[in-house]
Amino acid sequence: MRRRIGQPPPGAWQQCAAERPRAHGQSQSAGGGRRARCSGCDHWRWHGVAHHRDQHGLRQGDRRPVNDELRSAPRDCPVCGGKLALTRLSCRSCGTELSGGFETCEFCSLGREDRDVLRVFLASRGNMKDLERHLGVSYPTARARFDALLGRLGLSEKAEPDPRLQMLEQLARGEIDVDEADRRLS
Repeated sequence: MRRRIGQPPPGAWQQCAAERPRAHGQSQSAGGGRRARCSGCDHWRWHGVAHHRDQHGLRQGDRRPVNDELRSAPRDCPVCGGKLALTRLSCRSCGTELSGGFETCEFCSLGREDRDVLRVFLASRGNMKDLERHLGVSYPTARARFDALLGRLGLSEKAEPDPRLQMLEQLARGEIDVDEADRRLS
């Protein structure tokens, strides 16, 4: 039997049957206590009680299943391309949440492969031959992947522009004349 995310697992209906109210509504008082819908199955539960959370495999107050494998956080906004800010942290075991502005590390947005390349490079103390062996590629390919990783981190060395190209650009813009360019080339 297939179930959608947010639906209770088989057998959860029987566990919740005692808490299901006779009349549907947003909240209900019974015996002086306040009840609210369970975040996992839309059945009623006492406020503040983690209601059969283990059976649902859900975070408290969330309809998404707990996933042991976390995704890498995106760096840029998918709408406008601006930088994203980390504003909320939550504990996976107790559900505690912290809100505010938090600093992120520069390695957090790297993909799994990039983190693996970086980990092997650091473990081999910067030996590119070990990185080459681990990746199973040639030395130039390993070097290119590492250079691309440095570029994603903003650490790539920028090559000095060729002085002759700079001079030709100045000549094209009219900043120097042909005689000055000829003198500099000699």
